[in-house]
Amino acid sequence: MFFTRGAGGLRQGRVLVEHAGAMKRLAGSFALVLSVSLSLACDSGEKKDDAKKAEAKKDDAKEAKAGDVKAADGGAEPDAKADAKPAEPVKLASLSLEDVGLEANVQAPEGAKATAEFGVYVVMAGESFQLQINASAADLAAKKAEIEGNTVNKLKSFVTENETELVYETELDGKPEFHFVANVDVDGAKYHCQDKLGGQPYAQADVDAMLAACKSLAAIE
Repeated sequence: MFFTRGAGGLRQGRVLVEHAGAMKRLAGSFALVLSVSLSLACDSGEKKDDAKKAEAKKDDAKEAKAGDVKAADGGAEPDAKADAKPAEPVKLASLSLEDVGLEANVQAPEGAKATAEFGVYVVMAGESFQLQINASAADLAAKKAEIEGNTVNKLKSFVTENETELVYETELDGKPEFHFVANVDVDGAKYHCQDKLGGQPYAQADVDAMLAACKSLAAIE
C-alpha cells in the first residue's frame, strides 16, 4: 500500500512503523518497570511481615520466661521483702538467783549467768544483756535530775517516764544509746534495776529486754 504512493508515502510508512515500534518498546519498558515495582513492593511487604513475626516470637518468649519465673515462685512476682527473715526471738528461761543470795527467780535469756557483790546482783547474757539488780528502791525524781544534768552522756529524750520506771536515750561522742532504771517489789522487798554501770552502749531493744526481765522478778516459793 505504501509503495504505490511513491517516495513520500514510503517515508510516511516508515515513520509510522518506527513510531509503532517505539510505542511498543515504551510499552514494554513500562511493563518492566511496573513489574519490578510490584516485585519490590511485594518483597518489602514480606520483609515487614517477617519482622513483625520475629518481634511477636520475641514477645512470646519473654512472656513464657516471665511465666516460668512466676510458676517457680508459686505464681507470684519476686518480692525482696518476702525473702527477708524476721529476727529470731530471744528464748527465755527461768534463772534462780538463790545461789547469789537473792531469793528470787528471773526470766532471762537462755544461758544467762548471775553474780553478786556488795548487795548488787548482775544477770549477764552476752554484751547486750547486762541487768543490774540493786537491793533498794531508787529515788526516780533524783535520778531524773541526775540524767538531765549529765553534760558528758547527754540526754536526748525520755522514752518512758512514770512512777516506777525511766527509759531514756542519750548521746555520747555523737552516738545514741539507751538506758533505764526501774523500781520493783519482790514479796514486799524493794529493789531497783538498771543496765549495768560501765556496760556497753545499749540499743533500745536491749533495754526493753532487760526491763522485761526486771519486771519478771518473783520470789521463790
